[in-house]
Amino acid sequence: MRKILFLVGLLALLGGTILYKLDYTSAPVMQERNLMSTVYVLNVVSPSAQGEMQPVSHGSGVVVQLRNGHVYLVTAYHVVDDLKDHPEYVLLISRSAFEVKGDRATIVVVDPLHDLAIVEVQSLPAAKAAYICTLTPEVFDRVVAIGSPGPLHVSPAEGIISDTDALFPTLLNNMNFPMIQHTATISGGDSGGGLFKYENGGWCLQGINTQAIGDHPSINFAVGVQYLLPLLHSIK
Repeated sequence: MRKILFLVGLLALLGGTILYKLDYTSAPVMQERNLMSTVYVLNVVSPSAQGEMQPVSHGSGVVVQLRNGHVYLVTAYHVVDDLKDHPEYVLLISRSAFEVKGDRATIVVVDPLHDLAIVEVQSLPAAKAAYICTLTPEVFDRVVAIGSPGPLHVSPAEGIISDTDALFPTLLNNMNFPMIQHTATISGGDSGGGLFKYENGGWCLQGINTQAIGDHPSINFAVGVQYLLPLLHSIK
């Protein structure tokens, strides 16, 4: 198994300045019909004494790179965190939270500080890699959150960006860093799914959904892609 690289804060902020900035060029975008092919369900399962796989938890992941027959997906770190303490658990990639089968994935690199992780799977024949947004997000930008809410299949929810520098404690620690606040409703299984922004006549990946405020369906948070870029560059 490939050694997991821990990038804790090293790839984050330097003197309050983000290491990777956007606005460097006009990047390709995807048409709406292709967005669903970028998002998958990540099922954490545990083998039973009878050899069957029992579901433990699930989240979502976005395909961000296709290379040499390997597929790399970004997800929320808290979706795969249980695998660190339970080596018997297995991570499966599928299209449904109901399935306890699928392609086995391994963790490649993690950034717990920003609740991000990249996992690798050998093959997902229908997968398409999302394009990363290059323009800085703005309030009122149109967005779509795509993930697997609750026990449902991968599905979209529309909204707008409410704040581009929202501060809210992450699920895993009490450290604050600027996140994207948006109104596209997400729930538990949506963690790790994509927040796609409409840009240049198409859609691109603007953030990774990480958490919501339960009693306020219009208050949701995503980790911006500027925190994802260093992890992508670290993949060998």
